Amino acid sequence: MNLAIRSAVAAALLGAVSMSAFATTVNVTPPPTGPAPNPGTTNGGLMAEILDTATNHYLTVWLGGDMGTFKAQATPSGGVTIDYGVMTGFSTLFNATDVSGGNVQFLVAAANAVTAGHNEVITTLAASQATVANGAVQNAATALTTAIGGFNGSGGCNSVNFCQATSTTSPGYLGTISPISVTGIGSTTGIAGGAGVNMYDLVQVKSGLGNGTITPIANASGSGVWALSSTGDLTYTIPGTVSAVPLPAAVWLLGSGLLGLAGIGRRKKAAAGVAA
Repeated sequence: MNLAIRSAVAAALLGAVSMSAFATTVNVTPPPTGPAPNPGTTNGGLMAEILDTATNHYLTVWLGGDMGTFKAQATPSGGVTIDYGVMTGFSTLFNATDVSGGNVQFLVAAANAVTAGHNEVITTLAASQATVANGAVQNAATALTTAIGGFNGSGGCNSVNFCQATSTTSPGYLGTISPISVTGIGSTTGIAGGAGVNMYDLVQVKSGLGNGTITPIANASGSGVWALSSTGDLTYTIPGTVSAVPLPAAVWLLGSGLLGLAGIGRRKKAAAGVAA
């Protein structure tokens, strides 16, 4: 049988298998208005904050879910990409020079239960760390509560989503990106156009001194990564090994039939040669 035909049929069948094994992509559109859920007795809103440190231009976005809904979909074994789309206003607030220069920083974070001894924060972290102080988790949760309060409040964003600020005196300017200023937590920011940053779950196990727990949000294949492209597209991606989906029997029969026809053609050609 012609080797080229064998190769073509085999490639077609394998290609059909691999195409059915792609991981899921989920597209999410942030709501046009708030208010974002404030941390407290319920889970706080999942917030993205983007700051140009050269111009003090600021973009705050409630991504639509809260800490609970995000954690529920954050670690599928088969992998997933959650695409929140291009952040509205990104191209007007952040110029290409500042983006390429690494001046545009971002974080994604949420919190719940702003009560001593019971706080939990999920946040991007630029580097992994072994420990986190209980007080740092509580302070980070408080900082996020303050940030969401400014986002929702009439003196700030007034629940406008996406919220833009063009100076430190703009109502939507929330100051230094929330948890980055909290002692005991490393840098929480990634760089727009960079490789992305992992997501971690920080839990306060008691009030006062001592350490809480810090755990990467991950599955068996790796950690969840937030990335903001140089054009403002925000995605959360977690890897996963997706088992190849078996092809329907009809597809395999079609492949077998093609191989069989090729074999018949070869035998007819051989017989014609003998008769000659």
